[in-house]
Order: sequence, then C-alpha cells, then structure tokens
Amino acid sequence: MTESSSSNPIMLTIPESFHTERLTIRAPQWGDGAAVNEAVRESAEQLRLWLPFAEKIPSLEESEVTVRKARLQYLERTDMMLHLRDRHTDEFVGSSGLHRIDWNARCFEIGYWIRTSRAGEGLMTEAVRGIEQFAITHLEANRLEIRCDARNLRSAKVAERAGYTLEGTVQVRWSIVWFSPKSEAVSLSKWRVGMERIGQGRTAEIYAYSNEHIMKLYRMNFPLEAVQNEFRISEFAFKKGLPVPQAVSLIEHTTSRAGIVFERIQGITLLSLIIQQPELLEQLAFKMADCHYRLHCERDAEGTLPLQKQILSGAIRNVRLLSEDDQAQVLSYLTTLPDRQQICHGDFHPDNVMLSEVGDQYWVIDWMTGMSGDPAGDVARSWVILMSGTLPEDTEPAIRMGFEMARESLVEYYVNHYIQLSGISRETVESWMLPVAAARLDEDLPAQEVEQLLKFVQERIRRLDESDHFI
Repeated sequence: MTESSSSNPIMLTIPESFHTERLTIRAPQWGDGAAVNEAVRESAEQLRLWLPFAEKIPSLEESEVTVRKARLQYLERTDMMLHLRDRHTDEFVGSSGLHRIDWNARCFEIGYWIRTSRAGEGLMTEAVRGIEQFAITHLEANRLEIRCDARNLRSAKVAERAGYTLEGTVQVRWSIVWFSPKSEAVSLSKWRVGMERIGQGRTAEIYAYSNEHIMKLYRMNFPLEAVQNEFRISEFAFKKGLPVPQAVSLIEHTTSRAGIVFERIQGITLLSLIIQQPELLEQLAFKMADCHYRLHCERDAEGTLPLQKQILSGAIRNVRLLSEDDQAQVLSYLTTLPDRQQICHGDFHPDNVMLSEVGDQYWVIDWMTGMSGDPAGDVARSWVILMSGTLPEDTEPAIRMGFEMARESLVEYYVNHYIQLSGISRETVESWMLPVAAARLDEDLPAQEVEQLLKFVQERIRRLDESDHFI
C-alpha cells in the first residue's frame, strides 16, 4: 500500500485491475451495464434463489446505473465491486468484490456470483483466491469473510476450496444484501497468514496486528455484548486522559469470534517483572498501588460507566455455590457500603498493568469490567485476586513456587502503599472483601481458587452473623 501513512482510504492507490490464470478481475467501468444485464438475464433463475437483486430482472438503464454507482463506491473505497471477465475473450463471466469494509481493522467480506453458462469451470474459486491475494497485497487485509445461504452448497464449496474455515451459522436480516431474507447463512473466514500470537488469557488471545496495533481476539462464542462493553469503556477511559491504550476498532463481523484492535504498547506487565525480578517486588508493588490510586482520582461525573453495586449484586445472585440465605445476607450487607462515582477498573492486578521498558510510563489494560463506584471496593477486588488468584496453567513449577512465596508480601506492600497514598483506612477496604469475593465466585475460575474463595466467603458470612456487620 503506497500511502499507508494516510488514515483516509480514499487516498490509497489501489490497482484498477489484476489477472489470474483465466480471468481479468477489474473495477466496474462506465458502459459495463449491458454486459452485466445480459449475464443477469441469462442467470436470473439460479440467482434469484439466493440474491434479492435478481428477483426482478433489471432494465439496461438500471444495470448501467448500478455499475456507475459501484464505480463511484470503488473510488471512494466504501465498497469494492469487482467484475470478472474471461482473460482471453473478455466475456463478462460474473461479479465479486470486497464488501462490508472495516478499514481500521482491515476486514472485508467477499461476495460473488457467476453466470450460468460459465458455472462448473472452477472460475469462482480462482477468482476468490485472486481477490484474496489482491486484498492482502494492496489492502493489507487481516480478515476475509465469505457468507452464503446455508442451503447454497455450491457457494459454500467455493469458499471451502479456497481454504476458508467454517465458523458457524447466523440469522440473516434484510440489511445484508448477499442473502435471501429470513434464511440462515453459513460464515466462512480466513485470517491473514502470519499474524503472530503474542499472548493469551482465559477470555482472549492477543495477536500482533501491525507495527502500531494489536488485536484482542476473544474466545469462541464469547458474548459480543461484553466485547462491545470493553470497547466502549476503553474509549471512555482514553478520552478521560487515563493511561489506557487507544481502542481503534471493534471487529464484530464474525459470528463466533469478535475482537478489538488496540494501540500497540511497548512494555512488559508487572506480573512478568515480578516473576523475572523478584528482588524488585516492593518497588513494583508500590508502582501498582500508585497506578491504581491515580485511576481512582478521576470521577465518572457523566454516569457513563456501569455501577459497582449493580455489577456485584448481579454476580452474587448468579453464584450457585451460595445458598439463597447466604446470597441475601451478602446482598443486604452490600447495601450498607458507600456509593461513590470514582472510576474503577474492576479487575486491577499485576497482569493488567504494563510498564515501559525504562519504567517511566505505565498503562492499564483490559477494561471490560470498568465501573463507577467506591475505590475501596476496587482495591478489595485486587486484594482478593492477589490473595487467591492462580497463575496460567503452563507456568513453570519454579516460577509458580516463587510467586506463591512472594504472594503475601505483594499483598501487604500493595495494600499498605495504597492506604498511605489515598488516606483510606485498611478497615474501609476490608469492609468490601465479602461482596467482591462472593461476586468473584460467579467467574470461570480453577477449582483450587473456587475452593479457597468459597471458604473465605463462608467464613466472612459467619463473622457477619456473629458480629452484626463486623467482618
């Protein structure tokens, strides 16, 4: 791409045509309407089964109008229709192109149809492969998707022969013009070869997207609403001037895996530093506390974020390991705690804080659980995570043992330094431990952590019974 520095796709220099072995594939041109009209008329009986535009055979003028509009859209880079012509005879054999374009994420959908008299020659598979290379080479495509009616087996076979992977089935709406309305469609996709996975967690994988960006690609069937929520909260935090990577684009084309493209941060997580340089434990714990305190200095005056107590109470009600009486006690206790409007992260721990290589700058990542509430509750959540959280399963035994030995010191350094910075008492933070620990039981945690948390919660409930809210 010759003008990659420009953020406006209209400034890109993109070829008007390219060739495969048997095809010339090119952008629509003034005067193509007659050839398109002829092919549509010839193929109307087959096309109208799958494509709404063929339900009514267009006039010559209507076909030319469609072509001219497509030409303008190609130049504007809003939609990129491509005509397929026989390389030797110049006969119009079909239409394809790149649609539903997300330029920030470099995601495109390939659509296609072929005239009846040229079906069965493998031309469309050849065209899809050629368009794929065109998109990767000239448009820096990261994701290409093909959708077709679930009953259109021949169209699905084209995608499969071109190497696309079946992702799932979606309910199609009128707004998607590539399918018959009220039908199901299969989605097949292909990610750019060579996207390197640079990290992973329980909910997502992290890929190197470009030199300036990473992609957070969520696990199969992870709720789209949660991804949208993280994108919205990340945007809010960035606009507030908080040390947050900029959320560039939300990718929700896929039926089973959604993603967010973020600004790429050059740094290392506090957790990695703690594991690699345990002699710096106290210093790193202080940095963590300082970072957390600075977040809490900002208010959600606009009421943009979800409310802390609503999130906690919703999670507590979902915990099946607690009896209804225990849930009711914890929920009743939660109502006695303060309501505030400070910005809280909701999942603040060493693996969600990144430091620059020289240690003079930090960023807070993973804002899916961002909320508005009492900082003491946010610190209590971090305390609970540090107290009971487990390292990834593939962590080396020696590292796991070292972290377990340092866990108690990390908690004390972090909590004590936060208290010193904020003026909040230790008792105030501890008063939130029961509801945040109970709410954490609603998460998909390892059995060992669940067992430890459940014992902690039950002990706190017992104290609540004995001491009239002294826990």
